Amino acid sequence: MANIQLLEEKMREQNITVSDMVKHLNIDKATWYRKKKNSQSFSIGQAEKICKLLNLSDSETTRIFFAS
Repeated sequence: MANIQLLEEKMREQNITVSDMVKHLNIDKATWYRKKKNSQSFSIGQAEKICKLLNLSDSETTRIFFAS
């Protein structure tokens, strides 16, 4: 399960909106909100795109995508 709170915090820090993110991931907003509610996880490809867009460090990536 992803740490959505931390992900959204990083998005706010870089002024990345949900609209920006879903365009970057090529998904619709409904899919984003399903992921946010933890009914779906991010694919490896999506996680890689998010990491590049937000310029996440290895530590941040681990805390966001490998949260328990």
